[in-house]
Amino acid sequence: MSERESRIRAIPGCQVGTIGRTFLFTVALTAVYSCQTRSKPSESVSEISTPNIPDSAAEMAKLLRSKLQGARIVSTRADGQIDRSFLLTVRDSDEDALRSLPRVPDRIKQWRGTVICEWLVDWQPAELFLEEWREHGFAQPPYVFFGDKDLLAQIKVALRAAETSPASSADSPSPASSHKSR
Repeated sequence: MSERESRIRAIPGCQVGTIGRTFLFTVALTAVYSCQTRSKPSESVSEISTPNIPDSAAEMAKLLRSKLQGARIVSTRADGQIDRSFLLTVRDSDEDALRSLPRVPDRIKQWRGTVICEWLVDWQPAELFLEEWREHGFAQPPYVFFGDKDLLAQIKVALRAAETSPASSADSPSPASSHKSR
């Protein structure tokens, strides 16, 4: 035994082998747990493939308006532009009232007939949103949706239909726009 090893073993209760093995076991256990939680998909993340999923919130709004009869798109911005998010509603509510809806499940009754869609640049907060929103939210990366469960179900159906239809389906006129042009 070397002089260094004898000094270490002289420390009461300290065994190099036991500490080393315990440390390595803890590191390995932490690594396995991290890999499992990162690779575990959220139940709220959609299984829809993404080839025909729009590349911008404005394109997603156009697609959903064309697929959901009677739906109205409301910008989350006061200037009316659709940047990274929009509201989809089947209600006749005032736009400012819709923009001020709280995005929390305990106030979900206020969301009846309305859903918000957000295009996330940073996907990290999505899991937290989905965990909090439960059945009132779902993800179709890079988008997250929150709101009325019935309208969310209709959106999922519309996105599945977009999955099987040509990518140009978002360019087809909506029922509202074709009605106005007559």
